Amino acid sequence: MVTSTNYLREGKRRKVTQELFGKFVSSKVVDRLVARPDQLKLGGEKAELSVLFSDLSGFTTLSETMTSDVLLTLLNSYLNEMSELIYEREGTLDKYIGDAIMAFWGAPDYSPDHAWQACYAALACQKRLAELSPKWEETYGVKLTARIGINTDEMTVGLVGSNRLHNYSVIGDGVNLASRLEGANKPFGTSIMIAQRTLDLAQGKVEVRPIALLQVKGKTKPVKVYELLARAGELNESERGVQQAFTQAFEAFLKREWNTAEEHLQEVFSHQPEDMLATLYQKKIREYKISPPGPDWIGILKLDDK
Repeated sequence: MVTSTNYLREGKRRKVTQELFGKFVSSKVVDRLVARPDQLKLGGEKAELSVLFSDLSGFTTLSETMTSDVLLTLLNSYLNEMSELIYEREGTLDKYIGDAIMAFWGAPDYSPDHAWQACYAALACQKRLAELSPKWEETYGVKLTARIGINTDEMTVGLVGSNRLHNYSVIGDGVNLASRLEGANKPFGTSIMIAQRTLDLAQGKVEVRPIALLQVKGKTKPVKVYELLARAGELNESERGVQQAFTQAFEAFLKREWNTAEEHLQEVFSHQPEDMLATLYQKKIREYKISPPGPDWIGILKLDDK
């Protein structure tokens, strides 16, 4: 009798958990939640999590050339491919916002690996999109590229919504910053931007190069952000050269050593002649040579757009 009662309780718990989370997490995560129901908190809690925002570049403009059925076919194909990669890295799929994807790691099933798991998911998404893009361009006549932002911070997580419709989601200032970082890729010519705290937790697992001490719209405190390049040890010789030369240029830039910074940027261009991030800093250095920044300058770059 005890065994059958436990089985029924187990079955009910699994059903409720599956109904709540089956659409948002992988089956492996559901299994762990069923096995550890005491860890599942739906009423809301604060936790350090990593959140990812991904958005297709210029998709609104591209979609104007498509019929509705073709648009949805392409969009659904893209969202399905990216979502499966998020599930594979045990992320929680929060929501779709048109062609944008929001996901997070660290809840409902806590893992100390949430930062690098989010980074690996982002790299996998960009790799898969690069593989599929030529075929989609041939079929639909549009070239798809995406930008991704990742931030790690303390956030509030739990069920959010009304009595009729609710979602397991995260809210907080850290979520907003992740969204800002996604958009901030555009002026820097990068595709995956991560914040300092994300790198701190993913250190040793990823390859990055610094982008800026960045102050986004609505914030007074800058955050150091990085371009996520690859998993640790996966850069080729040329990519490693770019990483090292640009990092040296960035460090010289912050010290106002303009000539040294320019020399390192030239090394970047020897590997990647059209490197947009290096071009941006080259332009800034030339401006500062003519009109040096004030004594309180610490290298902050400001973005006025959201």
